[in-house]
Amino acid sequence: MDQDWMKFYYADPHPERFVQEVRRLSEQGVLAHPDHALPTITFLSRVIAANPDRLPAWLDALGDLPEADLRSLDLAAWLSGAPTARAWLAERTTDPLFDEAPPDLLERAIDGPIMLDVLWQYYFATGELRAVRRIVSVLEYMSDLGAAESFRQTAQTDEDRARAMRDAMFQAASWSLGSLVEEHAPLKDYCGELVQSGDLTPNERFALALVLEKVDPDVWHVEIDPRTSEAIISRTAR
Repeated sequence: MDQDWMKFYYADPHPERFVQEVRRLSEQGVLAHPDHALPTITFLSRVIAANPDRLPAWLDALGDLPEADLRSLDLAAWLSGAPTARAWLAERTTDPLFDEAPPDLLERAIDGPIMLDVLWQYYFATGELRAVRRIVSVLEYMSDLGAAESFRQTAQTDEDRARAMRDAMFQAASWSLGSLVEEHAPLKDYCGELVQSGDLTPNERFALALVLEKVDPDVWHVEIDPRTSEAIISRTAR
């Protein structure tokens, strides 16, 4: 798969490659299991939403894909919310799911790491910074740091599991933000603006500032006030 088609799509969209790239995804088995394919399905749904008039031709050209892959395309078409998608699904399937309004993926609960991947794919397809803000919201779970590693030593209650999951999501969000701000200039700028905006919780702000400090230590500096235990975050202008 040409990762750049997806990862930087928002910056340089090429919808004309949709059929070619979906075939490549199919060959690699990415679309065969809709539950695991949800991030990719999300990306495709946003491309469809931006190009609804192309959808009938795309789906006709992909009609020979395996049925499991076509199911993933059905889901992408449905999630797009495009009127052309609704018409196509009405002809293809009687699944009652597609009679329902598709969910707003930017409003869904982040209940596991896969939803972080969903939001990243949403961002890659659209450049929509609200998706990034939702990812940053997971940094609130910094208070649960270490819970995943220590889970086996706990009583393994429901709350212990919940804390371990929150820690896993926190670490996934922190790692992915740190990895991607180096590659996406708009993302780096946005995260810097967020830290200085006053719109973040203390945990979100501290954790995001630590991400930026690790990526750009000449610009960002994070210290803990020994008297108040509060984070002191400063930014050096270049």
